[in-house]
Amino acid sequence: MERNRIFDPYRIDRTYPDNLSRLNTCDGAAEFGRELASFTGRKNCLLTSGGTQALKAALGALKPRRVALPAVTHASLLEAVLESGAEPVFLDIDISNLNISRKALEKAAGTFDVLLNAHMFGATAGPDFLEDLAKKKKFILVDDASQIIGSSFRGRKYGSFGTISIFSLSPYKPVSCPKSKAGALLWDDPALDKKLKNAARGLKAPDGPHAAYLLLKLKALPGTLRDLRGLNSLYRRELTSIKGLELPRVSPAAQEFPVLTSWKEELKRHLLDLKIPPELCSEPLLPAHAKGGFPAAGRYFREATQLPVYPAMTRAECLYVTKAVKDFFRGKK
Repeated sequence: MERNRIFDPYRIDRTYPDNLSRLNTCDGAAEFGRELASFTGRKNCLLTSGGTQALKAALGALKPRRVALPAVTHASLLEAVLESGAEPVFLDIDISNLNISRKALEKAAGTFDVLLNAHMFGATAGPDFLEDLAKKKKFILVDDASQIIGSSFRGRKYGSFGTISIFSLSPYKPVSCPKSKAGALLWDDPALDKKLKNAARGLKAPDGPHAAYLLLKLKALPGTLRDLRGLNSLYRRELTSIKGLELPRVSPAAQEFPVLTSWKEELKRHLLDLKIPPELCSEPLLPAHAKGGFPAAGRYFREATQLPVYPAMTRAECLYVTKAVKDFFRGKK
């Protein structure tokens, strides 16, 4: 195996046209927007220049006072909340799947106007549970489905749940364009049309060539997810039952494979010595003064390492990683 050619998360893009001008770009952005709405089962889609911009537009239209979000997620969610002028309400995660803790959410429900739900690692707290709780406790569900795009729940695609759904379509994600950020807002309620369009005014949408490229990736998404499921399945089969290593129940199509171990830093150094780059872990977004109440977020920060998974990664690369992990823990006996 040639070390300088392994672990390349952008490899899949070399299977597509390297010259965007070769693509049929007539009405590309409008066509991609229609296709993404149809794919998710939404009535409306508005494209933006990135997922963060889509989040900011959603909150700008809703004008909430307090927004709940998971304590462990991408920093762009907190950035959008703070820019909207709302107060963030942090929710602990469930260490078993690294997503929002149902217990923490039920305890806090009624104290916030909007829940900004992110499906970290493609896992979920359950869209039926979230929608029922939102109706009961009278908060608005904004669903960031960026990490679960293409998956379904009881026949409905993720991206169709909540009052508004968000996608980040930036480089490295299954539906993306190299060197170009993009995002999308999706909704059904016509009462939101004017509010969302006003909130997104001035935000650039992907141009024709980039939108056409995104459409190619969207049409190829079922195959991309099939490949990711194969890699995740191989990781789980090879690494299950290793003493000192815990495997959270993330999506079988996740683009990162998180593991928990008290030997986190030693494992990371071991992987780096073998030219295996662990993915970056999200730091808890909690303010410095936060004490207690977030045991799972704290444990994630202390113990999580994320093994590489990406479209076009080979079985041989995956086995090279699992051997490295197994060798590390064999030395800990």
